[in-house]
Amino acid sequence: MNTRVQFVDDLNVCLNHIVNSLVDKNRRSELKLFGYSSSRHPHSKMTHDAVWFSRPRKYGKGSRQCRLCAHQAGLVRKYGLDLCRQCFREKSAAIGFTKNR
Repeated sequence: MNTRVQFVDDLNVCLNHIVNSLVDKNRRSELKLFGYSSSRHPHSKMTHDAVWFSRPRKYGKGSRQCRLCAHQAGLVRKYGLDLCRQCFREKSAAIGFTKNR
């Protein structure tokens, strides 16, 4: 138990040293460990790049792409393949799919 507490204390000392070396003395009060100040945020100025990709893509068609060519349309998602239909046609024999008529 004591070694675990000592490890946590050593880790806190290391983290404080890293934070102090990265942040200049005038801005330390603005630093938040689980957040960031608005002036240091990379998208604080809403430039074209920041606005273009500002919406989070965690679900929906925009969050998925082909694992080979990164194409977003026509994905075959069944069995976790995540291939576009063109790549699926190229690689289907190697994967083990056969066409039955």
